[in-house]
Amino acid sequence: MAQADLDEAVAAGALSGGANETFEVVHLNYIWSPIRNVTYGIEAGYHSREVVDGRDGDALRLQGMVQYSF
Repeated sequence: MAQADLDEAVAAGALSGGANETFEVVHLNYIWSPIRNVTYGIEAGYHSREVVDGRDGDALRLQGMVQYSF
């Protein structure tokens, strides 16, 4: 998990309208090996942000992987 809040930079006028004012990200992953030489994994990431001019948004990203070791 990561979170940043740049209120002090906004108050000082150091950021323009399109810059991030706040953002956060959370990642959760799980990796397992059900059989010999095979590994599976899945990860979910949640991202959100608000920019200086008030716009905001969020996204959920899912990723998966399969690995075969030989």
